[in-house]
Amino acid sequence: MRYFFRTSETPDALLAGFQLQYGGGSTHGNIGESSEWEGTFSYIAFVIETAYRWRFDKFLVSVGVLGGGANTFKDEWYYLHTPGDVKDVSGEITVFGMFELLFGFEF
Repeated sequence: MRYFFRTSETPDALLAGFQLQYGGGSTHGNIGESSEWEGTFSYIAFVIETAYRWRFDKFLVSVGVLGGGANTFKDEWYYLHTPGDVKDVSGEITVFGMFELLFGFEF
């Protein structure tokens, strides 16, 4: 645990974290046009991160890698001029990754 908290012995440290997110709502597009559409969606996403942090007095720099996936529980939409023709792309799984470069100040 000493690597995750600042001490005089370990000002720099390897860190790991995760995020779990649930979201949902409604969407609208092409508003005011003949191809105007609306829909609803819900999803869950999970992200894990590994990074290394360097501390310089109150200033810090972190470099890391994030990866995760998201599952769409519901994603339905339709054109307003044909409301009976619902497009359903539920169940789609998306995998993603990215690099992180963070600059910050500690309080």
